[in-house]
Amino acid sequence: MCPPASRCLGLCSSSITARSARRGSTRCIDHGVRSRGISHFAKQNQFPVNWTAAETMLLTMECYQPTQWDIYWRLKPCEFVMHRLEGDKLFGTSAITKAWLRAIATHPAAYLQHRAAFMWNFLARPNLTIWTADVYDTDKKVFEGRTAFNAMMAIHDALMPTPLFRAGTWLLGCIAVTCLAWRRSDSPAGVFAIGVCGSGRSLCADVFCRRRGV
Repeated sequence: MCPPASRCLGLCSSSITARSARRGSTRCIDHGVRSRGISHFAKQNQFPVNWTAAETMLLTMECYQPTQWDIYWRLKPCEFVMHRLEGDKLFGTSAITKAWLRAIATHPAAYLQHRAAFMWNFLARPNLTIWTADVYDTDKKVFEGRTAFNAMMAIHDALMPTPLFRAGTWLLGCIAVTCLAWRRSDSPAGVFAIGVCGSGRSLCADVFCRRRGV
């Protein structure tokens, strides 16, 4: 039996609201991370709150890493940033977005430094590819007793230092394939190769321009 239309509409409405909330939170995280990056390179607080001298030192000097987006959310000693934003009910509001836009307008060079640092880390340095920490206890590892998982992690750890696990390697490969396929752009195979590799190049450009800096 089909559920009543009102129930379907209610479920759809709830789903849309949940997706909108997630997008809003994601945008807030993006803007917060970038404000942190600008704070680091400009050596000035760009968040819409006042910090103590010790907190400002952490924010502008020690907490910034172009590796993880949630350093100031869950990792000591930098989690004070998110605790304050949530405590002041700023997280998820336009105040964070406005602060981020104001920071870009005031310190465009610092913003570009942040994006360049993140992009270099994304292309040329090791990146987190498998989450192994227990969400409820970050000192523990997931599936520690699973033989298959441990075997996979052994392979992962062996390949991590190699170019195979560098996004830059695959970007260069995409560029090379595009160049070789261009002469066959009138064939289905050439169009396919250019389309797939073009998508990869576009993704990298998108990461630099607007995706959240980790």
